[in-house]
Amino acid sequence: MMTEDLSIFFDQAGFAVACSGAGHAFNGILSEPSRNESFDQSDVMVQDRVLVAPTEDITLANLVQGSTVTVDGRAYPVRHPPRRSGCGRITTLYLGTPQ
Repeated sequence: MMTEDLSIFFDQAGFAVACSGAGHAFNGILSEPSRNESFDQSDVMVQDRVLVAPTEDITLANLVQGSTVTVDGRAYPVRHPPRRSGCGRITTLYLGTPQ
């Protein structure tokens, strides 16, 4: 099991932003959709909006499908159940359009 300190990856001095849910504040890394591309005469989004954060924080913030997470001051709905990484210590949330 991975035992490294993850805080260096989720430092606001780097790529992380302030997040919160259910009164629990934490840092996460937000990836916004980058572009739309045409495919068979339709626009297709290349990337989903995702938030990556330590699993412990996702659990403490009670973030599940249908809940709301605040990221960098904007509220986003959680579109799908959280997905844990292979090590289980990092979780990805798929987010909808900011509310």
